[in-house]
Formats: sequence, structure tokens, C-alpha cells
Amino acid sequence: MVEDYASDDSRRLFLNSFFFSSGWFTLSFAFPLILLGQGYGYEIIGVLGLASSAPFPVMAALYLYSGKRMIRYGILFPVVFLAIVSITLIFFYSREMLLFAILACILQAPWWIATEINLNSLESSGNAEKYSVGWGIPNAVIPILMGFILQFSSIYVLFLFAFGAFIAGMFFTPRVGAKKRIVRKDRVEVRYSIALLFAGLFSGFLYFILEPTMRTSGFSYGIIGTVIGIYGISSAASYISLNYVHDIGLRGYSVLSAILIAPVGFLGFFFQIYVIITVVVLGGLGVSLAMSKILSHLIGIYPPRKGVFFYETFFGVGFIIGSFGLDSAFQLVGRSILLIILFPTIAYAIIMSSSYGRETSVTRSS
Repeated sequence: MVEDYASDDSRRLFLNSFFFSSGWFTLSFAFPLILLGQGYGYEIIGVLGLASSAPFPVMAALYLYSGKRMIRYGILFPVVFLAIVSITLIFFYSREMLLFAILACILQAPWWIATEINLNSLESSGNAEKYSVGWGIPNAVIPILMGFILQFSSIYVLFLFAFGAFIAGMFFTPRVGAKKRIVRKDRVEVRYSIALLFAGLFSGFLYFILEPTMRTSGFSYGIIGTVIGIYGISSAASYISLNYVHDIGLRGYSVLSAILIAPVGFLGFFFQIYVIITVVVLGGLGVSLAMSKILSHLIGIYPPRKGVFFYETFFGVGFIIGSFGLDSAFQLVGRSILLIILFPTIAYAIIMSSSYGRETSVTRSS
């Protein structure tokens, strides 16, 4: 019976993550580009990034005290609501695009929070990695596909695709697990969670600065989608390969993640396509290290609600800085503002590398 539950948990977790992410990444890729085409500036697009990220620490705080019912609703209801938003956009996107985009950005947050809290309660093992691969594959494929659809077809196809993906996700809603486990630590080590702030910063930059900047620089939708897809491929490959490589410890993952994200600062002065591709490949590797290994660590040895709170709070704050914060500064200063990303990431890597003490190893949830 336990083996049957474990097999079903694994299947549902992966497919629910896959279909929800397919729908959400379709919308999140399209929103900045559509708004840019409708005449909105970087500050408004930054507001969209704020709407995407601000709910995360708020929801994570609310879920510190969540029960099974709240977790179940958090996994199911965002899928239903986003399916409704997607089908509605087919008819009203030209008039109410900004409103629906902000609404969608807010509605998606509870799904990630509730799913991550539920990971370590399921009978199956390696759930953080399965969840990450489930959303990592669409992160690689969807931008490429949607970029060429925007280039050669109708925008309505994107919304119809997102609607279908969300509907499919409803059929694979994972159960709320009841597995009990021993919590080994109560105090979360914040220093390792800072790497998640940089991961959020890069993600906010990618979708809400890089996308529209490439468009205003003359790149086609197809090229933009391919670049974002390359980032996703880099992330997905890293998520998968991390299951088979030697564990370098939590400090090692944190340092390496920051170093890989740091080169985004060079885009402030070098905006050629080969530089952009290099930066997104390295950034994809850096983000995946933070979002897979640190998540696995936090939910593995700390109370899951507290671990997810720290995970999503640091990532959410980074996303706000990388989208709304940088977008506002970008509007005034231009691309050179991106150089500011280089200094804190390198400083963090140096400080963490030079700190001595017992290494905290990454422990997979069992």
C-alpha cells in the first residue's frame, strides 16, 4: 500500500508541476511582451514583476500556520483561477490586459507555496528534485514554443494553450501527504538562504527586463523565446544532473550559485547575442543550484513551513529587486544599472568561501 501511494505521489507531483508550469510560463512569457507592444513602459512592466513576487513572502507567512485543507486549496484553486483567466484573456486581452496580468501574477503564488510545503509529507522520496524537474522542463520548452507562436501565429493560441495546460493540471492534483518525519533543526541558517535572493533577482531580471529590452533592441519574438528557452534548458539539465553528481555541500552550492549568477552585470555594457546567451546559460545553472539544493535542504531538516517561508521570502524579495526595483532604475539610468548585480553576488561568494566552520551538508528528504 505504501509503495502504491509513493508511486502515485511521484506521478501526480511531477505531472501537476509540469502542467501548471506549462500554463504559467506561457502567461509569464507573454505578459511583458504584450504590454510592451501596447505601449507600456518599463515601470509598468516592473509593477507586473512586483505583483508576481510580493505575494510569495505574504503567502509563505500565512502558510506557517496552515492545515491540510489550506494546503489542498492552495494547490487546486490557483489552477482553476488561472484557467479562467486564460480563457477570459482570449476575449478581453486588448482592453484589460494589465488588469488580468496583475491578477494572474497574484493568483499563481499559493500553488508554489502549498506544493513546496507538501513535498516532504508525501510517501515518495526525492520530491524536491521531481518537483523541480516537473517545472524545469516547461521552463525550457515553453518560451521557445511561445516565442515562435507570437512571431508567426495569433496571440490567442497562447491563451488557449495555457487554458488547456491548467485544465490538464487539475486531473493530477497531488494528495496532501500525511507522512511524519523528525525535524532535526529548528533554526534556519539564513546565510545559505541569501543565495535564493540572488536566484530571485536573476529570475525577475530575465522575464521583466531582459525580455522587453531584447524586444526594444530589435530582436524578434522567436529569438527572445529561444534565449529564454536556453535559460530553461540550462536549468532543466542542471536539475536532472544534480541527482547524479557528487554532493559539494550547502556552502559549495551557495557559493557556486552566486558566482554563476554574477555575470548578468556585464549585460550593462555588452548586449550582443552571444553575451546574452552565455549569461542566461550560466544564470540557469546558478538558479537551479539554489532552487533545487537549498530547497531540498530547507524542507529536509527544518519544519517544512518554516523552510518554505525562508525559501520563498528570500526568493520573492530578490524577484522584487530584479523586476520592479531594476525596472524602475532601468527607466532612469539605462542598461548600465545592471552592473550593480555583479558586486553583491561576488562579495557573497568571497565571504562564504572564506568562512570556516563545520560544513552543512545537503540532506535529501526521505
